[in-house]
Amino acid sequence: MDDDGSALRVGAKYKSFTDLECALKKFQQDNYVQLYKRSSRKLGTGSKYKNMEVAESAAGLLIYKELDYSCIHGGKICISISSGQRPNTR
Repeated sequence: MDDDGSALRVGAKYKSFTDLECALKKFQQDNYVQLYKRSSRKLGTGSKYKNMEVAESAAGLLIYKELDYSCIHGGKICISISSGQRPNTR
């Protein structure tokens, strides 16, 4: 990976969500991976978010306060709730 400002790395900070999306797209192309948004929380939503001034001032640049990406091949942990028995239909 290049050492420029658009590189995707742990702890990197981006000025806007568009900059993050560009870095993410470059990372996916360079490393031949496909990522998807696994979970997200938008700014200004939720009962724990009390400072609406921050949400309003960042509304033009930021969309999410929390965003998790995962690989399409094994990013999820599937837990079976099956008991292994077929239901009794009589």
